[in-house]
Amino acid sequence: FTYDGGGDGPPEGAFPPLADPSALSVVQATNANSNPIERWHFGRSQLTAAAFAPDCDLLAIVNGDGMCRIVDIAGCRPTVVAGFKSYYAGFNAVKWSLCGRYVIAGGESDMIEIWGWYEREVIAWACGGHRSWICDIGVDDVQTAQGDGRALRFVSVGEDCRIAIWDVVIPGDDDVAHPEHDDLMHNFAAPAESTARQSTTTATKTRFSGPDAMVCQAAHRDEVPRVVPLMTHKLHDNPVSAVAFTKEGILTAALCDVKLWLRPESSARYVRNEHEYSD
Repeated sequence: FTYDGGGDGPPEGAFPPLADPSALSVVQATNANSNPIERWHFGRSQLTAAAFAPDCDLLAIVNGDGMCRIVDIAGCRPTVVAGFKSYYAGFNAVKWSLCGRYVIAGGESDMIEIWGWYEREVIAWACGGHRSWICDIGVDDVQTAQGDGRALRFVSVGEDCRIAIWDVVIPGDDDVAHPEHDDLMHNFAAPAESTARQSTTTATKTRFSGPDAMVCQAAHRDEVPRVVPLMTHKLHDNPVSAVAFTKEGILTAALCDVKLWLRPESSARYVRNEHEYSD
């Protein structure tokens, strides 16, 4: 449901029955004064997480069937303009990179998938950080310089009570903070021959039909590079349900407690050359 933040209408919005529960639909409330004002329906599978892009014009929505849809919410009617299917099982968490160029999603497959807007495909799998389902993902505002590119740093937490810290190197010429929505839409609509960023495998990759026609099917195992975590560590005695970066460090939440993990005092400690695994 979508709400008018400044509205004061009744909270019980009345909506017409779903014509087809398996289809995507957007309908307005029958009462013009009600709040919520619209109902967005994305099929039978439960929606598990959503995240706004930095410019707030795009919304990434994931579900229990492993579908990640990128919805353009800037227009008069929400439209699925991109997305991808998980390699295996459902998604539980989704986040955007701070530059607005990458979507990071994870869930029941115990790995994380990084999807690129300009590449229009999954560019990396983050594997080996968890022993159970991933519950949440957080993106850091500290971008670690590595070679000719920059590292997209994020963390994941899961039902195994652990945290994993990841760095994914992204091309320097793509590391543009807060790109304009019109530029994103233009590059998405551009034909394959007019952009060097789209791979030949993506150009021929099978997509879904209907409202999900812009959503890519799951990537093949031999198409996607793997990334291992910088480090993993058991944080809580219960499954970790949420994680967020702050200026001071990382906040993690479990069933009975919330913990703040302070950042290193020395910036040199942000760069690690080998995977660290701690029990």
